[in-house]
Amino acid sequence: VLLNRLVPSPKFFSNGYGEDFQMGQERYEKSLKELANGSYKFTLTEEMIDWGTKTLKAGVSIQVARFQSPLMDALPKESMYSKFLLVEPLKKDKEASKTNNGKPKVYVLMLPATGEMGASVRLNMAKTLAIEHGYSSVILTAPYYGERKPKNQTLFFLSSVRDILIQAQGIIEESAAVAVFLLKQSPNNTVLFTGFSFGAAMSSIACSFALKAGMDGSRLGAALYVGCASPCVLSDGVLEDGIAWEALRGRRGGEEPTASNESHKTTRKVLFEELYKTQLENIKPPEGNDAAIVQGNSMEHDHFIKVKYAREFEQQVQATSQQDYQVEWLPGGHVFAALARPLLHKKLIVDTCSKIRMIE
Repeated sequence: VLLNRLVPSPKFFSNGYGEDFQMGQERYEKSLKELANGSYKFTLTEEMIDWGTKTLKAGVSIQVARFQSPLMDALPKESMYSKFLLVEPLKKDKEASKTNNGKPKVYVLMLPATGEMGASVRLNMAKTLAIEHGYSSVILTAPYYGERKPKNQTLFFLSSVRDILIQAQGIIEESAAVAVFLLKQSPNNTVLFTGFSFGAAMSSIACSFALKAGMDGSRLGAALYVGCASPCVLSDGVLEDGIAWEALRGRRGGEEPTASNESHKTTRKVLFEELYKTQLENIKPPEGNDAAIVQGNSMEHDHFIKVKYAREFEQQVQATSQQDYQVEWLPGGHVFAALARPLLHKKLIVDTCSKIRMIE
């Protein structure tokens, strides 16, 4: 605490709710309406993807790809194009021809955690999954992160509430678009959404988004590693110390200040309600088109994602799976989960993929 006072660290939402907060809300509500009335369309095709050169190394191929984000109109110029890495196992000619002739292919879509600007941890997992299990992986960069970070943003500290809502919607719609693109490539392809923390939350919503838009649930699944149901956890617990509360005090979703002496409890409640709108239960898939299987891990002693939010997540995910949502509670907290991620997250992915293939 003393160090933070002497050398202040960056904060989330230093620009409050954002000047065009209402536009961000309207953009999200537009997608929800289109999902509800069946008019939402996935338009990503091979021709729309800018594929980079393949790098072949240590038994895998790695290829950078970009495409125009479905939220291009709402994103800063640095974030307008989605970026992902495609990591695939190298196969001998005979094995490759078998795959092309109908052998099921698994794609693991890896979404980033809060602050996961780069791809190193996910890339190492993807390499192992390719070499040991023959899985392909798609490692997505979220809007406002990595190469998509606006020049005026400090590290991963998004400047406004509007930014985090658009970031969430962006990674949801971009990853769902990639999933649908891969499913359309072959009736034998299977797609698994996965992520850690914020990535797990967004994976669950992206999976539901694709299901609600009419994709075949029997070929979709999710492996949710220590997640929650929405970004609202930022406003509660350990993480709330990282928010610029003064910039939010007395405001209501981007309006001019109404009460500069508003209590912290009230300010936090207003923020919680805004963040809660990006919530898994808001995108519940239609009955009869659930994901093949959804599995997850939660931590028993987590102070970043409180147990009550993990339980809420458990209840909401249950409504998106054809089978009982299977969650394993592990000892430890968020830091342990991050350190053990190369082992535990990978294990969860492999176990979930195996069960999807058994269902097939």
